[in-house]
Amino acid sequence: MAERIESLDFIRGVAVLGILFMNIMAMATPIEAYYSPFWREGLSAWEVPVYHLQSLLFESRFMSIFSLLFGVGLYIQYQSALTKNLPARARLSSRLRWLLLFGLLHGFLLFEGDILTLYACCGFLLIRLLDLSSKKQCVLAFVLMGLGQLVMLGFVALLMYHDIPIFTAELPLSGTALTTLQQTWTSYPDRLLAQTINFAQFLLFIPLTVLWYNTGLMLIGILLYKNGFFQQSRWLPWGLGCLLLGLISGWGVQQLRITFGLSLDVGFSTILLMMLTGLLSAIGYCSLLMLFTNHHHVLVRLLKQVGRMAFTLYILQSVMVYLIFVWLAPQLWGQLGRPELMALVIVLTVFQIWFADFWQRHYGQGPLERGWRYLAYRRFSH
Repeated sequence: MAERIESLDFIRGVAVLGILFMNIMAMATPIEAYYSPFWREGLSAWEVPVYHLQSLLFESRFMSIFSLLFGVGLYIQYQSALTKNLPARARLSSRLRWLLLFGLLHGFLLFEGDILTLYACCGFLLIRLLDLSSKKQCVLAFVLMGLGQLVMLGFVALLMYHDIPIFTAELPLSGTALTTLQQTWTSYPDRLLAQTINFAQFLLFIPLTVLWYNTGLMLIGILLYKNGFFQQSRWLPWGLGCLLLGLISGWGVQQLRITFGLSLDVGFSTILLMMLTGLLSAIGYCSLLMLFTNHHHVLVRLLKQVGRMAFTLYILQSVMVYLIFVWLAPQLWGQLGRPELMALVIVLTVFQIWFADFWQRHYGQGPLERGWRYLAYRRFSH
């Protein structure tokens, strides 16, 4: 069991670091930049190639890994509680309620793209499915993923049928438009208001779409775990096949974006396709990472440390970017292109690795991990 947990820590560590390579676009630039490389005037010639590389290697990839691992984590905790004759569902429900609260605070106060709220909602549904047979879980996983895709596709099709643009901004953003956005997103009161509105809309969106798809992903993670995927290298050929298929299909989605002009609406619409390619690539990434789990290289050890503090580091990412682009250097918001932002993320990645190692060597469990565990289980300790 210890070895299996270490493998999950290692993969989770890589995943939490990888998430920021996409999230930075939703934190330090207008949301239009997330979907298009032509979001403002005066960008360097490197913007488009970096956009394609970022999309192919990161978009939906590491978020899918997180969904897979979240399902695995819930299943392991559920089985562990049952083995110890503890109230498994009650304990998990308590953890999820506190995760939901953390997520709501994170979403309203720091980052409207929060995933903790979504994961908590998925978890409440998932704990009702943990006792099902593997066959039923497999069928249900694909049904839920298919349902989520169909609902999201229907939403996009409805907008297109009525000729309603998903985005109203004209690209590239003019200097005046960018200045207006910069004033909104670097002023804390204005940003808080805009963030509250956007995150509230996302909360309404969850039960209609992403709830079902991500719950299906979590079930896939549980099925992979049950079949020894995270413990045995015999899955490597299959995983590499998934990775190759994910990269090829991801490249195909990118060609669609190029063919239709890399517009905002096309970029948003093809996210549905990229989510499917992301799952394939995520499985492939996990297969490759499993090869290094038992290595004694210092980087492997450090990434396991990162994985054990994934919750803390996920929130820390938002805090760091917020400090930089709202408090320390607000003039940089919306001014950096993808190459500069990727360089910044690399610097922040190095800091996170150092911080995780420093904290665990001196204080043990991560601060948010420790607090979450205490709040969730304190009523069961009497």
